[in-house]
Amino acid sequence: MSIVSLVATGRGAEYKWALNELLRPFAEMFAPAPYSLLIYVGAIYPAGPELGVNPHPALVAALAEWAYEAGVANIGLVAAAADGFEFSQSWQLAGYGALKGYGADVLDMADAPRSSRLSSLGLNCREFLLPKPLLQADYLINLSKFRVAEGRMFGSALNNLAAMADMPRAEEAFPRALVDLYSVITPDLHIADALRGQGGWQPQTQDGLLAATDAVALDMTLATLAGLDGSRMEEIALAAQYGLGSAGAADISLTGDAAALFGAGQGKNKPATSKNKGR
Repeated sequence: MSIVSLVATGRGAEYKWALNELLRPFAEMFAPAPYSLLIYVGAIYPAGPELGVNPHPALVAALAEWAYEAGVANIGLVAAAADGFEFSQSWQLAGYGALKGYGADVLDMADAPRSSRLSSLGLNCREFLLPKPLLQADYLINLSKFRVAEGRMFGSALNNLAAMADMPRAEEAFPRALVDLYSVITPDLHIADALRGQGGWQPQTQDGLLAATDAVALDMTLATLAGLDGSRMEEIALAAQYGLGSAGAADISLTGDAAALFGAGQGKNKPATSKNKGR
C-alpha cells in the first residue's frame, strides 16, 4: 500500500508547520537523520513565485530548515535552468537567491560530474549519464511543482526527473524514457508543491502540498486533482506495469487533508481510500 500525504494550505501559510504535518507519515525515514540530504528542484524558470511555475522559494527554505532541525548536517539544493535560460539568472529571478542564508550548498547540474547508469527496462533509453551527487546522496528529495496545461501534466513527481538526464519532452518516446530513468534513480521521498500561482497552471481551488515515497502513486493523485485520468497517462501506466509504483485505487491510501484538496463533491473520483483528519 502506497501512502500519499496531503496538507491543505492557505495564502501566507506557515510552510514549516505544513511540512511537519505533511511528512509525519514518513518520520521514521529520518530516524536516525541522514548525514547529508539533497533537495532536487529540477528545471527552474526565470519567473517569480507569483507565476506558479517553480517550487515556492519559501517552501524550499522551510524544507531546508525542517531538515536541519531533524538533525541533517549537510543540505544541498540541486537544479538546472530550463531549456534556453541561464542558471544563475533563473535562480535569482525565481526567488531562490535568499536561500543562501540557510547554509545550503547550491549545485547547477550542468556543472556536475556525470556517471553512467543502465536501465534494466530499456523501453526507450538503455543508458543514462546522471549527475554523480544525485547518485551518491545519503537521502534525496524530489521537489516538484504541480503544473497542468492543455489537459497534460507538465509538473509532477515523475516529470520533474527529466532534467536529471536532459531529456527532451517534445519527443513522442518521452514517457517511456521517463520510466527508464525512474528505474535507474529513485529518490527517497517525493514532495509536490501544489500552491496556486497567477499563471493558471494549477487547476485546483485549494492550495496544498503532497508527499509520497512512491512517485507513481503521487502522480496518480495529482492527475485526479487536475481532473485527469491518470491511468491513460503512458508514464504512469508503464511505471505501474513494471512494478515501479502503485496506480490502482486499492493500492493507494490518502492521509491528511484529502477532503479539503479534492472537495466534498469529488469523493467518488479520488484515486484511493482516504484517511482524512480534521483541523
